[in-house]
Amino acid sequence: MLCVRHICAFALRRCQFRTLSSDTLLRQLNSCTTEDQVFDLVGKNKARLSEKHVGTAISQLWNFQKDKSSLLRRIDYVKNHSQFLTLRILAENKIEFMDDDLLVDTLYSVLRFTVEAHDSLVEELVVEAWRRLERFSLPTLSRFAECLNEQQIYFSPLIGKIADIVNMNLDSIQNIRVLSVLMVSISGVISQSFQEQLIKKAELLLETKDCFHFNHARKMVCFLRNVRLTHRPLLEKCNKIFLKNLSQLDLESMCHILTLYQTLQFKNTEFQLVIRQKLTETIDDCINLVSFTKLFAALGPMAGPEVRERYLQVNVVPHDIAMLTHILSMLPSSQVDEVVINRVDAVLSQLKLNDLNSFATALVRWVRRDQSRHQSTSGPNAKLLQKLSNCGYQRLQKASDLDLFLKECRYISGEWFEEILVEETVNTCQRLMDQITWMNVQELSTFLLKTNYRCTPLLDRIASVAVQHINKIHPSGMYAILRTFTVLNYDPPQSEEFFETCIQHCSSHLDCFEPHILVLLGYFLAVAEYFPPALINAIFNVDFLAKLDAQLEIPSDTLNWKVRLRLMELNRAVCLECPEFQIPWFHERYCQQMQRKGNRSTNTAQQQIRRMLGEILGGSQYAKVSVLTPYYYRIDFEFILDKNKKPLPYMDQSIVLADLVQWGPDIQLLGKKGLPPGAQRIAVEFLDSKAFCKNSCQLLGEIAMKKRHLEILGYQVVQIPHFEWNSMELSSKDAWMEYLKKSIFETK
Repeated sequence: MLCVRHICAFALRRCQFRTLSSDTLLRQLNSCTTEDQVFDLVGKNKARLSEKHVGTAISQLWNFQKDKSSLLRRIDYVKNHSQFLTLRILAENKIEFMDDDLLVDTLYSVLRFTVEAHDSLVEELVVEAWRRLERFSLPTLSRFAECLNEQQIYFSPLIGKIADIVNMNLDSIQNIRVLSVLMVSISGVISQSFQEQLIKKAELLLETKDCFHFNHARKMVCFLRNVRLTHRPLLEKCNKIFLKNLSQLDLESMCHILTLYQTLQFKNTEFQLVIRQKLTETIDDCINLVSFTKLFAALGPMAGPEVRERYLQVNVVPHDIAMLTHILSMLPSSQVDEVVINRVDAVLSQLKLNDLNSFATALVRWVRRDQSRHQSTSGPNAKLLQKLSNCGYQRLQKASDLDLFLKECRYISGEWFEEILVEETVNTCQRLMDQITWMNVQELSTFLLKTNYRCTPLLDRIASVAVQHINKIHPSGMYAILRTFTVLNYDPPQSEEFFETCIQHCSSHLDCFEPHILVLLGYFLAVAEYFPPALINAIFNVDFLAKLDAQLEIPSDTLNWKVRLRLMELNRAVCLECPEFQIPWFHERYCQQMQRKGNRSTNTAQQQIRRMLGEILGGSQYAKVSVLTPYYYRIDFEFILDKNKKPLPYMDQSIVLADLVQWGPDIQLLGKKGLPPGAQRIAVEFLDSKAFCKNSCQLLGEIAMKKRHLEILGYQVVQIPHFEWNSMELSSKDAWMEYLKKSIFETK
């Protein structure tokens, strides 16, 4: 039966192809000059449309758009037209009859109309193309790869298969456009040796061909950016192509190239001089705000002060003025013109909190520059900053909708917000607490975590709503909620019910979590002393860890580092607190590598404590500094008291004086391994403001966990909070000495 179906389908295609040359409807579609003409033909001939008609109609609709400027394109009009929906349905039903080029061209055109990647037509086109992948011609393969790149598919097995095909056929590629597109598309899944082969091939084609479109060279620079490689020979060849094609470079292209160069730290004086001139000439003709902002960002670092301050003098849109001012403040400008100050002052009352935050960040920079030049702290910048803070307070007091307020606060951060507005912002959330629902608890939790502010009424309300509507909240949303409670080290009323309900909801849907989120969830639950067996067993198995390793090759270095660190900390917590899981400690080498990369420094308080400990204990031989414990916790100071509370000396003086001491079985104490009977190992930790919630003396969750773990390792932990050490009561050496003696010798 299947054979008959394939034969019939093949015969139908052959029949259709024979009639194409004399197809009147096809000629009519090709002769259309407007979108409406195409839609009119589609509407009148739905029953007659073959796969070729459908593909031609969709391609024609895109051809009408690509010849227009971005402002004149009618993307939404076409996408939302009823006959375009008809074309999409017909195309999905005729996919198997499309030839390879038509299949990929249809996908390419559909994506240009911003049809979502999860749309059934897009999915079916991608799946069918995947089936045919090995028979694609190289130009068709490159066009398909470009479609995947536009869908942000960078690391899938499909991309890996395309990379294999390119690798096998690299010698036969002679088309520079095909090569440049494929290089960008597969850049995330290739080895270093394959990178080198592609670069050699690119250089060879650039040397043997005389004329190139600048986009081919731009894609090669994109490739170098993607693989984080500043390969100067290829960059210089591409730069020559840009210089030869200056007349074709529009504003967006120039800005993009400059951004790529900046990322790769590649500079070419000739190119910069020419581009600066072209961008300067573009200023007066640039009327689109988005383009104008791009122009500002690109030209600013190269232009003189008068050009930099000139987008501000004419701009009247508050958000754009805020953004331009923020960028201007980061440039090495000597002094801010009064016109800029007046422009900012004029729009303050119209700004939302995120724009006020942008202004504040810029003004703080300018105030500090004024102070560095010994100018008055009551100058125009400082006065404007005070007015800006008043506008922020007024904005908070007028807030009446929690959802809109959280949206407005989503990107607020930085020194001005933390020092001036954070308390009033949390108070505003508390005032609007009745509007907390299951739909906004995740965002509110994330916001509270960002503020580091322990507002118990808000946290209690979040816990209550989460438990009441647990089945409505996506499991991944529970991660954000649980993280806030564990980091802020807060147990709400009915704490056990809250955590157990949330944990059960997550444990029942572990397949909903990305691997790295699952690790972070496990870590934050461990901070709160929860170790769900299903979650722990899901993380600590070979298959999951292999999957996690593969995933961590994808994100940014920051996220990669964070997840690997949390995995180590979770591994440590399980080993120390739940030995019954029999999870091995497998992070020894990782911790050793982190130690070699570590950057250790001491603050003034730690230096004071170090000197005073020497006096109290009777000499430097009684204490170690910056000690590394088993499982790689670092503590500020360590010493040992015998059963009579008398300090015991460390006999190995070279170890005592070292900056880094490893505590292990090879270290001799009084000629013996281990501690004498009744002796106690003491850990002294100075806790700065980062160890506490912003508005209280409550320890953050990870600091409490460290104390818990050190006690498991056999330490008596003495914590010295910064607010006690720096208090008025401890303003003399005698007071500090008495405080240390009491903390050390009165411990149980």
